[in-house]
Amino acid sequence: SEDSRQSVIQCFLSVMSGQQGITLPLYDSGNYIGNICILDVPPQLLENHEEKQNLIELGRVIQGQLSQQQHDIASKAKSEFLSRMSHEIRTPMNGIIGMTAIALQRDQAPERVMDCLQKIRSSSNYLLGLINDILDMSKIESGKMKLNPINFNINEMLDTIQHLISPQATAKEVQFIQHIELTHSWFQGDQVRISQVLINLLGNAVKFTPSKGRVILTVQETAADGENIQIYFAVSDTGMGIAKEDQSRVFRSFEQVAKANSAKRQGTGLGLSISNRLVQMMGSNIQLSSELGEGSTFSFSISLTMGYQQEEEQKEEIRLFDGFHVLVVEDNEINAEIAQCLLEERNFEVEWVCDGAKAVERIRSTPPGTYDVILMDIMMPVMDGLEATKTIRSMDREDCRSIPIIAMSANAFDDDLKKSVECGMNGHLSKPVDVDKLYQTLDQVIGHRNK
Repeated sequence: SEDSRQSVIQCFLSVMSGQQGITLPLYDSGNYIGNICILDVPPQLLENHEEKQNLIELGRVIQGQLSQQQHDIASKAKSEFLSRMSHEIRTPMNGIIGMTAIALQRDQAPERVMDCLQKIRSSSNYLLGLINDILDMSKIESGKMKLNPINFNINEMLDTIQHLISPQATAKEVQFIQHIELTHSWFQGDQVRISQVLINLLGNAVKFTPSKGRVILTVQETAADGENIQIYFAVSDTGMGIAKEDQSRVFRSFEQVAKANSAKRQGTGLGLSISNRLVQMMGSNIQLSSELGEGSTFSFSISLTMGYQQEEEQKEEIRLFDGFHVLVVEDNEINAEIAQCLLEERNFEVEWVCDGAKAVERIRSTPPGTYDVILMDIMMPVMDGLEATKTIRSMDREDCRSIPIIAMSANAFDDDLKKSVECGMNGHLSKPVDVDKLYQTLDQVIGHRNK
């Protein structure tokens, strides 16, 4: 009723009718966070200005204590996260730097150099995974994470996951078993995010399962409602298990089980939190069943729409770009060298300038049609890539309005893609660049014109 609603509001904002007291607002860094109500204060005390000021000062002291407590908790969480991130980043960086130093030593056998390069790639992929975890959590927290449903073959997805997890399990002498009971193969859903969740759960299971143990992936169709199929996923292991009091904490951002062997604690503490949030976006939750010393089972069920069978794509022949001229705009010399090497591998003619202003001047000073495509970094000195693109597009030349301009940027959010398109770019590639995607994008924007 309206009377009860007003009563609740009055209770929250002030002293209730019939009580004597004083209400003091609380602020934290200028933001209102609530009230302190000091009750059973004699009327004569409230009428005394000096005593009333003493009560107000008491409220300020309480506010200061509460604010300090909150700041201490936040500071501790921040310090622990930064300490963990420092460790996690330094570990693969040590592998990259150390293996590079070994590979550069004189008279190294080609086999040893190749081994170093493979370990550098492995450490680099691990480091990129850490960064992607942080980006994913940032997107989730800001509400910018979106699912991207596509038509996919679930059996092919599970085969890919098996190829990724099996070597990890074999290296630890852990048996990896799959129990797949599916009637259908094609579904509509976010294959990338489903795979991400399963790989995270399986990776954790392998990591915390001792030698001679087992990790089991179960996938079953459990119910159908017209075109919607309920799929059950479960990852079970024979690892150390998780105590009851710790089971809710494993899904919190930046947290790990405190009693776990510190030597085995790895990662940012984001993996399970991200996985659970992704599953929540799919309309479910990850359930945990575990006993100390008896292993754990993480499971979830999601509803997927029936998909349609697609013909297997034939592997395309390697596309060469003989006679095509590309301008690379990049302020970092190493990144420019990488781009030039990858482009020349496909027979592009490559020129490089180090900032947006030089790119504008190069276009202005060359005949129309000199370049077939521009690869443009975003964050650069003198003039950034967005401004350079706008300037090129505004030139009174037909080729400046039509030449494909592709962003190659370390900015990896959807807003960055939107900004690139809004300023006149034809596409956006995030660094580190996926080589196959680079070639595919260039093929799409240049088309199949002959030179």
